[in-house]
Amino acid sequence: MKLKLFVCNPFTVNNYIISNENNDALLIDAGYYSNEEWETLQNYLTLEHLNVKACLITHPHIDHVIGISALYQKYNIEILMSEAGYHLYDSIVDVADQFGMEQVEILAKDKIKFINEGNIKIGDFDILVYETPGHADGSLCFYFSDEKIIFTGDVLFYDSVGRTDFITGDWDALVNSIKNKLYKLPDEVKVYPGHGNPTSIGHEKHNNPFVKIN
Repeated sequence: MKLKLFVCNPFTVNNYIISNENNDALLIDAGYYSNEEWETLQNYLTLEHLNVKACLITHPHIDHVIGISALYQKYNIEILMSEAGYHLYDSIVDVADQFGMEQVEILAKDKIKFINEGNIKIGDFDILVYETPGHADGSLCFYFSDEKIIFTGDVLFYDSVGRTDFITGDWDALVNSIKNKLYKLPDEVKVYPGHGNPTSIGHEKHNNPFVKIN
């Protein structure tokens, strides 16, 4: 599996593209906002001859979903997220106004595919979805067991964890998500977060200053 990182929008969100030997691809989050970011994404997909199957949304804060509508209109792909967080996604136009971000649209609810915790299959991709509330309603993590990689959105970072002072944030729920779901994975699993550098489950279990297992 090949992985490509794009850091986008004023919030410096990590957007990932993973692809396999058949040139099928998945997008993790849709934070593409500026014209330059969109051109860079499209150029990469074209040059790599990738067939995008779907976009998986880790959580519906504006910085991770601002590009959903444009992405759907351009590539007509499935957009997958948790229904528990749709109310946050539904409010991003108002949030965008607060930040002076223009031309932000939302995708109608009936255009989105809602997913829950469990195993899903998209083409040749096998994905284990974890519901991981605490940072925001609708937070999901996506684990690819064959490759031993997980995309954690804003739940778990390198030596840090997601904020819980936003609406629907809950510290106890976040700690529970990390300890009882993410930290149950093998230590060697590589973590690709929504911001910042990658890390591993083992490193965070023993070194994360906020949620550590001695």
